[in-house]
Amino acid sequence: MKKKFLVVLAICAVSFSLSTGIASAKSKSGDLGDKLFKKMYIALKEKKDLKLSDSQVDEIVNLKVETKKDYTIKKAEIKNIGLDLKLQLMKDDIDTEKINSLIDEKYDLKKDKAKALIKAYASFKDILSKEQTERLKEIYKKKCLMKNYGNKRKMMKNKMMERDHQMMKDNRMMDMYRR
Repeated sequence: MKKKFLVVLAICAVSFSLSTGIASAKSKSGDLGDKLFKKMYIALKEKKDLKLSDSQVDEIVNLKVETKKDYTIKKAEIKNIGLDLKLQLMKDDIDTEKINSLIDEKYDLKKDKAKALIKAYASFKDILSKEQTERLKEIYKKKCLMKNYGNKRKMMKNKMMERDHQMMKDNRMMDMYRR
């Protein structure tokens, strides 16, 4: 019984540490896929500013659609394997070989997903000229800074509202004690 508990505990610890992002394709600003799709979206939205030709626009659209399809399928498969893994861990008698194979399969898919995103990112950069790539970087930074500025303002506003709410509570408490 004690040995079984230790095996379950070890498997849970391994699966938790792996699910927290040790082997994931994430950048500082989030998932690599999200960043790639955002750049493609901005490139298509700012096609006049970037001076994209019709053939470049078509290539970017096709690349975006194909990459998004593959990305979505792999993400769903990874989630399904994660659910299968949880199901295996809930069973009374735990099959460690089955769990290990599920973990291997899950992280092979994550590895494939990351490699496919890198390949798509390289293809995207190959479609653009150096000038277009530099201009896209400028536009992307500007858009991201504006978004982050808005988020910081919201956070500050929420903190100020919380502080004011706390002050009102404190004043009501003081009034109650004065009576």
